Amino acid sequence: MTDRRTGKPAHTAGDDAGADRDTHRVTIDRRSLLAGAVLAGAASTPLVCAASTIGGMDLNDPLQRSALRTRIIGSIAEEEVHSLYRMHIYAHLPGGNTQPLFTLLNYNIVRWEPAADGRYVGQSFESGVVTEFDTNNALTSWSNPLTGETREVWHFLGGPIKVTLGPDGVETDENATLKPEPLEIVSLGGFVFVPTQSSFSFPNPFRPEKWPKESAGERFYWDSFYTFAARADDLLNSDAPSVPAAVQFQNLVSWHPWLGMGQRDGRTFGRACGAKLAGNDALPGDVRRALEAHTPEIFDLDGWEKPRNDFMDFAAARKPT
Repeated sequence: MTDRRTGKPAHTAGDDAGADRDTHRVTIDRRSLLAGAVLAGAASTPLVCAASTIGGMDLNDPLQRSALRTRIIGSIAEEEVHSLYRMHIYAHLPGGNTQPLFTLLNYNIVRWEPAADGRYVGQSFESGVVTEFDTNNALTSWSNPLTGETREVWHFLGGPIKVTLGPDGVETDENATLKPEPLEIVSLGGFVFVPTQSSFSFPNPFRPEKWPKESAGERFYWDSFYTFAARADDLLNSDAPSVPAAVQFQNLVSWHPWLGMGQRDGRTFGRACGAKLAGNDALPGDVRRALEAHTPEIFDLDGWEKPRNDFMDFAAARKPT
């Protein structure tokens, strides 16, 4: 789940990296989308909180509010934070119910470190492995129930992307366009919830005239709704730079190129749940085997040779069908 978490004109997806959002000129690629799990907890403006204090912290103080958000989302210390999300993907078609398609195992690692002025900087990496619906059994081919066509599955890598959480919200590098709108931080029933919403669209780097089956149309649409949750009692431990947290999110996204849906009406609807992990040793055995088989690079960040992004890698590896 993003979610985390595309851009340029017809000839190649890489040539379409310049995209517009409203009246601004931006650059979009999977590096911006993959950061959804990180960015979703950050606000572009100071948050209005449902409680003035949580875990002994004054949420009217921008520095304390920033530290609270970062401890839930990532860490205020120099350390890696690992998270795993299991997302069920459905077809969302006009005039009907959703239809299950497959599941995605999304593994995210962010290297955090404190910076000046109450800011915290993360470098985010992720991988995604497609599995049979509601299982951890990785797929290599998949039969599209809507078209009847068998498609080669696309497993992806993404990152790194730089993300900075601070008193004034979030700062990202030039490729990031995920700008969540903050909703109230809520303290309820012994839990602290950090919800956000984000909606944007951009020119599709896969042009319909060149990629008739892979292109979802002239524009690509991505809506994400995240909620991070932590126990209020865990936040009372001021010695803990990072607290255990669960994440739940939904997204509504234009058809990914690998699905071969062409310009059919509709989008994919993703419904995910996940949590921080102590490290990759805490991955369930079948999940780890799937990740090792299809995205082994995620276990060797020091050997990560170049930035990776979903759309550009797909365009380089595949041809129009």
